[in-house]
Amino acid sequence: MATQFSGNVPHYDIIASGEPGGYLPVQVKTIKGPNWQFSIRQFLDVRLDGQRQILGDPKPAPFPDLKCVLVVLGKDDS
Repeated sequence: MATQFSGNVPHYDIIASGEPGGYLPVQVKTIKGPNWQFSIRQFLDVRLDGQRQILGDPKPAPFPDLKCVLVVLGKDDS
């Protein structure tokens, strides 16, 4: 069974569960172009020093078992 969310849930898009119980958070990313968009601020602290980007310490994973599904949309030939 899976449940999707409408609106903004920051870390995942779908919760999947099975009969034995438990759940698995799933994030879905979709593109039409060549670049995936992940915010680096999800993974570590970032600060700006003028135009220079300073990468800080890693952040703990809020959902260590998070699965990510990557979808590339093709051209619509209809």
